[in-house]
Amino acid sequence: IAGFAGGGLLVAAAGPAGAIAIDATTFAVSALLLLGIGPLTSVVVAEREPFLHELADGWREVTSRRWLWLIVLLASLWLLLCEGPLQVIGPVVMRGSYDGAATWGLLGAALAAGGVAGSLLAPSSRIPHAMVVCLVLFFTTAVVPVLLILEAPLWTLLVMSVVAGTSHGMFDTLWHGTLQREVPPDRLARVSAWDWMGSLALMPLGLALAGFAVEWVGTTPVLVTMAVSGVALNVVMLASRDVRTLGSAAAPSSTHA
Repeated sequence: IAGFAGGGLLVAAAGPAGAIAIDATTFAVSALLLLGIGPLTSVVVAEREPFLHELADGWREVTSRRWLWLIVLLASLWLLLCEGPLQVIGPVVMRGSYDGAATWGLLGAALAAGGVAGSLLAPSSRIPHAMVVCLVLFFTTAVVPVLLILEAPLWTLLVMSVVAGTSHGMFDTLWHGTLQREVPPDRLARVSAWDWMGSLALMPLGLALAGFAVEWVGTTPVLVTMAVSGVALNVVMLASRDVRTLGSAAAPSSTHA
């Protein structure tokens, strides 16, 4: 939380180059600290299977569970159509209509604060139908682009960012808890690899195309497309019973495609 807010203020005070230099220094310090960790001689490594065999095995585990491959697909599309473009367009709007980097940093801090709250609220024992609540809150991610179009007051953006962050935190906790419960332990790493790779695969394309899209059609049409895409993807998730029941006792353990 402090990192987002501090980063925004740092960029505003020292400029992008100075902020990146300080950021790089922290990574160098981290690398030096890691040198103090000795070899993990107590870890027993099982006999490894060929890489392609492990990859194919993980793919079979993913595709055999409808809730799993559906979430990975929808996450990939959301990062392509919504989150990736926001990371490009958001700073542009902040520079033109708000206070620039400092404001963008505050929005990131609000998102992170919501994420902390959501991760604490996520267990279904505390909130009935936690995933449904999470997905309803997730609609705020489609509201943010609309607020940017309207150049809404900063406080409305901060509130929406907190709510969106709460949804993200809840979803991550419910999602990873479900993976650990439903996927056999000896297959979890392979499934998680497909989860991360599949979810993030299209985000670089979203980042790359967002700038061109703004140049071709303007900021407002792109923001409208982001909002519509966010609503559509969330409706698909809500329409799937497999997704709605994630994190609860009713979650299917063997739903196949």
